[in-house]
Amino acid sequence: MHLSLAQRVAAITLAALVPILVALGYNEVALRESRWAEMRSLARAMAEQAALEMERLASGADGILHTVAAASPVRRFDAEGCADYLMRLKPDLPQFTRLAVLDLGGLAVCASDPSVRGMDFSDRPYFAEALARSGEMVVGEYTVSRVTGAQVLPFALAIRDDGGRPLGVVITAMDLGWLGSTLRERQLARNGSLTIADRNGVIVAREPFPERFVGTAIPDAFQPLVHAEEPGALEVTSQDGTRRILGYVPVGASQSGLYVSAGIARDEAFGPIDAATRRTLVLVLAAAILAGMLSWLLGERLVRGPVARIAAALAARRAGNEAARTGMRPRDGDIEALGAEFDSYMDELNASRSERDRAETELRATVAEKDRLAERNELLAREMSHRVMNSFQLMESLFALQTRRVTDPAARQVIAEAQERLRSMSLVHRQLFRITRDDMSDLDAGSYLRGLARELGTAFAASDAVRIEVEAEDGLTLSPGQGVALGLLVTELVLNATKHAFRRRDRGTVRVGLGRLDASSFRLTVEDDGTGLPPIGDRGPSTGVGMRLLEGFLRQLGGTLSIEGPPGTRFVVLFPARPDLGSPAAPARSPAPGMEAFARQN
Repeated sequence: MHLSLAQRVAAITLAALVPILVALGYNEVALRESRWAEMRSLARAMAEQAALEMERLASGADGILHTVAAASPVRRFDAEGCADYLMRLKPDLPQFTRLAVLDLGGLAVCASDPSVRGMDFSDRPYFAEALARSGEMVVGEYTVSRVTGAQVLPFALAIRDDGGRPLGVVITAMDLGWLGSTLRERQLARNGSLTIADRNGVIVAREPFPERFVGTAIPDAFQPLVHAEEPGALEVTSQDGTRRILGYVPVGASQSGLYVSAGIARDEAFGPIDAATRRTLVLVLAAAILAGMLSWLLGERLVRGPVARIAAALAARRAGNEAARTGMRPRDGDIEALGAEFDSYMDELNASRSERDRAETELRATVAEKDRLAERNELLAREMSHRVMNSFQLMESLFALQTRRVTDPAARQVIAEAQERLRSMSLVHRQLFRITRDDMSDLDAGSYLRGLARELGTAFAASDAVRIEVEAEDGLTLSPGQGVALGLLVTELVLNATKHAFRRRDRGTVRVGLGRLDASSFRLTVEDDGTGLPPIGDRGPSTGVGMRLLEGFLRQLGGTLSIEGPPGTRFVVLFPARPDLGSPAAPARSPAPGMEAFARQN
């Protein structure tokens, strides 16, 4: 990444501001976490306070219903006396729409409103529930009055005799319009909310927007709050789209049997903090700009100027002015010390130029001599290889002439085998020369074996009848001595397979594999998919030449041989990665399993 000097100075300045920004960020997060905890506690306290008020209203209704149920005209079900009693009582209870006494069949015996007398309330859930309870008031569900059409919240209490047997039910209903006006008198915070719902989650009072929500069910997303096990607080998006911190008291945690929630608008709760954050960001930005301007001005004078002098001296030096210097003194500062060091280095560089030129001249002469010797050595190696190949060809020609003069079949067979082995040695020599002519230290085993397989296929395999495949691990290297012994060993085994393994078949495959057995040894396999070694009774007499050759190659490699099959025949050779080829030949070993059969077959 390319950065100018000014950009580097600005980066240092910004890096100095990072700890301050981190501290401010931490304080901001901590302040918001504290504010969030405070708002949750406040919202929950507001909801619990509203729930207490609803409990007081419900407790008042309970006291009124118990008083009415204990009145003598009511207990005697005296219609006229009961009605007169209720009508006199009603003006003192503006929060309730009416009072009525029902018999066991649900018919209104008397009421504070004469129009209610004789009406049937047996279909109302709170009637049956009141009869089922023993001395407890029932808080009903959101209801629309069938007489006035007003929205109400009913209350009911069973009238019982001295033995506890039900005689009837006294009922009343809280006017939800009165309840809504009471909520409005609480003067909620800006964009705050207060919601009261019955046990089914139907809203009976709501601020703000009561006309939109009273009588509607709380959405399914908030129903878990209605039926939660205990009060709590969380941040939600309310039905009116305002993001609020909502405290709630579920139905089960309220003695009134109502759900109560109070919300604080998030914008109002975090408004002062957001304003303070904006002011802080403006101040930090202004401080960063001022720091950047100061760093620019000081950097121009204290950093860029001296660095520009050093750069000018370097440019002049690059242009060929060997006398270019900065003229700086070390006592003037760190950058000046660097300039003075540059001047000292230039003096030393000029003093060593002549010595370097002399050394380069001698080096070029040495390299030229080395190239001349290398070229001469390559010519000698090519000439030696050419003469060795000529010698092989001459010997092959002599064997061919001798074969034509000999008439004895056994002798002709021996000469042909000798000629074949001579040709294989010629192939190994040619392949080794190709691989090692540029580097005589080591040879790549995979390249060497693949090249040797191509030569053997061309020289000995009839057309495509026998296919020779090579699979060698990457990165395996052999010394030249190992390469000679391994090449002759592979050649002997491959030629044996091409001559004997496919006598009753038109085609076949010989596979050569080389891999690492462990860190210090290799594993060579030569296998075919031919007929396998012949049965013991079918094996002819052995001359032992092939076996002695293999044993000789194995001694050079320091390895062992084992033979597997049928089906087919597999020769497995294990040998060390770096044997001591200069040591005396190891004593002859006992023939490996199958070697006798190989000798007879060969």
